[in-house]
Amino acid sequence: INQKNQVIGIVTMKSSNENLNFALPVAEVENFPENSAEIKLELVYQLPILGDYKKKKDFIYKVVLPLNFKVLNREIVNAFKIWTSETIEEIRSQLRNKLFPYGEGSITGIYNIYDASFPLIFAVSDENSEWNPYRPSARPIRLENGVSVQGGEIANLAMARLSSYNLIAVEELWNNPDFVIENIFTVANFVRDFANEKIRIIKPGKFAKSENFKDFYGREWQMVSWNFEYSDQVLIAIIHKTPDGVFIMYQIDSKSSVSIGVEQDYKFMADFFYLAYKGNFEQWDMFLKDESTPAVLKETKLQYDGEKVELKNKKFNLTESSGNWFWDEFSILEITLGYQLKDDKPVWEIRNINLEDSSEQPLFLSMTCYLPSSASAPPMYNKNYNQIINNEKPYDGQIMQNQSRKYRYTWLHKQDELFAIYCSFPKSIKDDEIIKTSTDITTQMRGFELVKEIPPKEEEPEPTTVELSKPESNRPWADLLIKPRR
Repeated sequence: INQKNQVIGIVTMKSSNENLNFALPVAEVENFPENSAEIKLELVYQLPILGDYKKKKDFIYKVVLPLNFKVLNREIVNAFKIWTSETIEEIRSQLRNKLFPYGEGSITGIYNIYDASFPLIFAVSDENSEWNPYRPSARPIRLENGVSVQGGEIANLAMARLSSYNLIAVEELWNNPDFVIENIFTVANFVRDFANEKIRIIKPGKFAKSENFKDFYGREWQMVSWNFEYSDQVLIAIIHKTPDGVFIMYQIDSKSSVSIGVEQDYKFMADFFYLAYKGNFEQWDMFLKDESTPAVLKETKLQYDGEKVELKNKKFNLTESSGNWFWDEFSILEITLGYQLKDDKPVWEIRNINLEDSSEQPLFLSMTCYLPSSASAPPMYNKNYNQIINNEKPYDGQIMQNQSRKYRYTWLHKQDELFAIYCSFPKSIKDDEIIKTSTDITTQMRGFELVKEIPPKEEEPEPTTVELSKPESNRPWADLLIKPRR
């Protein structure tokens, strides 16, 4: 109250021992122009993918008064959005030679081919300034409706992959964001404090808005949000289609935080995802016809008729027609894409394909493209590249085996790129049939040449037993020693 006992304000926020007081020198008020207001804040912009990098930039906003609160609030929110967008563009410009895939720390990420059955996100390491892919540790949970949900959290980023072998469920995941988030809420434990209890939330509130955007590589994402009822919280998410479902990154935050820049943050981080696309042949037929499918995948031609499968695009040309395997709508195709720089421009391209037929004891086929050896490549990469060219073990084309499978690698080259064809067979298959099948596949690869022909031996040697181990991220070629992920 003032000296006349008139109410001039109501305290709405209070510390535990006294009212919060804010004081300004009276000159600040007396000297400020009438019918105007100014906001000046010292802000710091930071994202988890940028490590310990922080961008300091003042937020300055001036407005002519009077305005009612609704209009003023809308103006300030729009100003914050502009500030966030400008800050991100400044980061792109100032850090161009440090961001993935331009920076020196990007070499390992460019040359490696990672298992992306669950999408990875590239982030810079504070320790060595290298860009490495990360993903949360999560196991898939199969729901009664046939949808599998696999998700987790890393660096305050919640991610989930939802998939199904049911075409109707896949179309529902593609076209109904409410269905996507309700499946996540079925698995995740979201709670709200109510009095002295924690009440589980089984579904978000009212669907708020949706917009589509494309990231730097032309991948289409849907940005959606839901307002929680009786709360200041919002769930915001970006969703990307895959042949067998969707991938989603999401978070729950206050309405004010979401409204002033979280949308721009998500659009920026979408550029740093490392993705693979997996589904059965029937799902791929539907996916390749969808308007939102990335252009680099749309060029893929897939044909199958039971005894034969053909997969062709600009980089790969693979045919299996031995008649020993069964290729139908339930056979599996997985395509992994990687990054590289061409003429100093980032390129997102197909680097690996995996095929699995529908037999009771399936055949696995995999073809991988490796970039040329160079002075800028990791030393271990160049070492293994030279071993392949010289047909040194374990890259000598001989049959290997583990406890349940036999497998063989064949190496081809096309221009300056190296290709690996991997065939994995049930242990019951005879060695001569393994050699014939893998040889037939390589001979149908038009435009490719064998690295070196392996002369046939008079007596078939006993297959070498190899212990398989999970590849480590710092071993660029370790993934060649494991079978493609099913």
